[in-house]
Amino acid sequence: MSLPWNRSLQLQVGHRAVVGSLHANWPQGRALARAAQAFADDASDGSLPVAACNEAMDAVLTELQAAPAGQSHQLRVLLADARVHFDVVSGEYRQASEKQLQSIATACVDEVLGHRASLRTVRWQLQPGMRHLLIAAMDAGDVEAVSQVAAHHRLKLHSLQPAFCARWNQHAASLPGGTGVFAVVDGGHVVVAFVQNGAIAALSSGRCAAELPPMDGEGGRKSSLDERTDRLLASLGQGADGELAFVQVVSEPDAAAVAPRWTVIHHEEGAV
Repeated sequence: MSLPWNRSLQLQVGHRAVVGSLHANWPQGRALARAAQAFADDASDGSLPVAACNEAMDAVLTELQAAPAGQSHQLRVLLADARVHFDVVSGEYRQASEKQLQSIATACVDEVLGHRASLRTVRWQLQPGMRHLLIAAMDAGDVEAVSQVAAHHRLKLHSLQPAFCARWNQHAASLPGGTGVFAVVDGGHVVVAFVQNGAIAALSSGRCAAELPPMDGEGGRKSSLDERTDRLLASLGQGADGELAFVQVVSEPDAAAVAPRWTVIHHEEGAV
């Protein structure tokens, strides 16, 4: 018999919808049920419309907890990358404490976002080699909304992270040799990272159109993903046509136009 603590819930919180899934931890990652709920996103300042999103999360969790599989006690939440400010800073961090790394990450966010930084919750991940610090700053209102709905449903919030960070942790090993370009397409938004020896050394993020632009006068065309990737590589002095590996992780129904250089990993929406 499958025990309640052998199950976990996952929510993916986007701009206009919440997608939830109930999983059996054994067999690993097996989906038992799924649910989705759309909500209006009309906030002029780009923040999460808390009331509408809370209602959507509540509806999804209520449906999943009523499924025959029974109630879960752990909740994992992925926040849409479009809602997150990403950065990477380099330095010699081998001797730095966690408190020092938090201070560095917070200072970097303060420098870029100014007064808006006080409304952000800053997380960081020290990359292999201890010379690059990956930073993710989430809106504090988003974090509070997730915490409130978890408490309301008496769920333990096991993790809250951006979709890019989750996909990087899951699929980084898919980049041959640990060097190249790693991209995550998430609901019309993309995060493109340049990776050296298994460490994210630089990144760029923004909107990503699924379709290719019209053919130009010279007969060539690039997707917004490829344009962003080539600009990132050029800024680093890296040739776009070198011996680099290119890995792209997409979630259904994200089906961005793909150039031949990309190896595509389809990560099913709602999967752990």
